[in-house]
Amino acid sequence: MSELRIKIEENTSRSWVAAIDSWDYCDPKPLSLMIQKHGVPSELNQLVAAIISGDRKQKTKANSSKIDANQRMMIAETYLSIRQVPESVLAKRTAPNYEEVADKNGEEIKDELIDYRGSQRRYDEKVAKMLGVSPRTLKSLISEYREKIKNYPNL
Repeated sequence: MSELRIKIEENTSRSWVAAIDSWDYCDPKPLSLMIQKHGVPSELNQLVAAIISGDRKQKTKANSSKIDANQRMMIAETYLSIRQVPESVLAKRTAPNYEEVADKNGEEIKDELIDYRGSQRRYDEKVAKMLGVSPRTLKSLISEYREKIKNYPNL
């Protein structure tokens, strides 16, 4: 399978995750649009059948969330995409990595590492504040998103 086809399938899977999550949190529009536009993928037939039959229930208590149901997973995906840059630096998957930057700037490696981690924390706090939620809530949303992506199509 070509790399482009795999990317397209990954993106479509992420869209299905977001649409089903929206339905779970009482907004059926994204799921309706996905079904109209793409048809139900075979791996999701049982899940969609459970929604139609009423066997799968919406999380009506969670409907009071400060983040709109149709935006929860898209926010998580966008957040994670942007956060990949500093995480890559910390994981030494970039050139230059934080050790090389510290060496170039004549700083201690631990000080550079503390600066990067502080930047990440401030970014997390800023995003959470923009969304009107706590950093803990944001981290919980991210964790939920990662779990859903990992377990797709078992949502």
